[in-house]
Amino acid sequence: MSRHAVEVILGLTPTTENGEFVIEVEARITAMGTTGLPYVAVPGPTTVLAETHLEKFKQDAGLAKNHAAGTAAQAKISKAVVIKDMKKWKVQVQTAVDAAPDLATAILIAQSCHFPIKDVSSFSKAPFTIRNAGIGIVWLIAKVIAKHQAWVWEISTDGITYTFLECTLEANFLATGLTSGRRYWFRCRAILPKKAGTQPFSVALDIVVT
Repeated sequence: MSRHAVEVILGLTPTTENGEFVIEVEARITAMGTTGLPYVAVPGPTTVLAETHLEKFKQDAGLAKNHAAGTAAQAKISKAVVIKDMKKWKVQVQTAVDAAPDLATAILIAQSCHFPIKDVSSFSKAPFTIRNAGIGIVWLIAKVIAKHQAWVWEISTDGITYTFLECTLEANFLATGLTSGRRYWFRCRAILPKKAGTQPFSVALDIVVT
């Protein structure tokens, strides 16, 4: 268990529906080769090998749909190979999470590698929501937790490096001028009155802009 109480889970089983299984593994392969790189620099197996194993499973699963003798068993074996790859990555992601300096970073690492975490609702729920509000526009809506509160908003195009977006006295903000079809990450932190002061940044939320 992580010292931040962040436990990475596999989230995949041999009984996971094949279509859902492929989508999830493809997302992890992409993440481990992009946003996950700062945290797991040399994933083992490599993303190329993991993709090769996934392609083999997809081929075998396609053949199994025709119910030819032996094809279902082969697809089961191929799926097990992919799951083994994901289990190895899970261990590496957990190691990176355990080394994180704080809770927010620990959660960010798991998200960047596209691995779920156990009991996420108990500590990682962001204090705001995001939704598309038009072409190139995202509406950020914060949760009010104190009177006379302000919010600092930050934006990222990779989920790793954030830049200042705006500081608002209102609990909502429209981020405009964004690129349609591109994924953005947002995070915020509250500035509370008196002794409470500035709070840590929240867990990030991401969205593909319309």
